[in-house]
Amino acid sequence: MSKTNELEPCPFCKGKADVSLRNMIDYNRTFLCKAFCTECGASIKYQYTVPHYIKGKPELDALRFITKKWNRRA
Repeated sequence: MSKTNELEPCPFCKGKADVSLRNMIDYNRTFLCKAFCTECGASIKYQYTVPHYIKGKPELDALRFITKKWNRRA
């Protein structure tokens, strides 16, 4: 799954960023989320459980979560 148009460039090398989501089958509505730079390999990883009050596709909420984390700048 890729939504690079919403991701800001890498904060280190200004390279293109990408996202991967892995559904953790043993845990309901839980995803291993990773945002990473395709140039230098910088990355962040989070395990995210989508709240039950979120309707629709849970993977879209997980994607919004990891995108927000990647785009956050100090």
